Amino acid sequence: MDFNGQSILHSLPDGSTLAPAQYFRGEPTSGLFRDVISPSSTELVFTKNGNKRLRITDTGVAVDGTLDADSIGPIDEFTLNDGTEVDPPLAFSAALHTGIYRDTFNAPVGIGFTVGSTQRL
Repeated sequence: MDFNGQSILHSLPDGSTLAPAQYFRGEPTSGLFRDVISPSSTELVFTKNGNKRLRITDTGVAVDGTLDADSIGPIDEFTLNDGTEVDPPLAFSAALHTGIYRDTFNAPVGIGFTVGSTQRL
């Protein structure tokens, strides 16, 4: 509706990552567009500087990049892949081969701690 209470019907073109249908004048590669994945599946995509950052799909929401969860309440449960000593699922951003993983190689199955791709505990 406009300021006078009149209905405004306006459709947008689908747009793209580099040319979103709705964008900011000062940053034309940041905005919102409709991504056609297949004839029966589309995504509503938010872009930032020509990169997909948030995608609303037919089945949920996907975040591409870092998600800052300061405003999200406590999480009761989350799961991780098993990982390996070379690729632990719980790692440090500055040292991706250092962290914690599920050790399925050694019996009994347990938790492994790795530093620089070498199991330490």
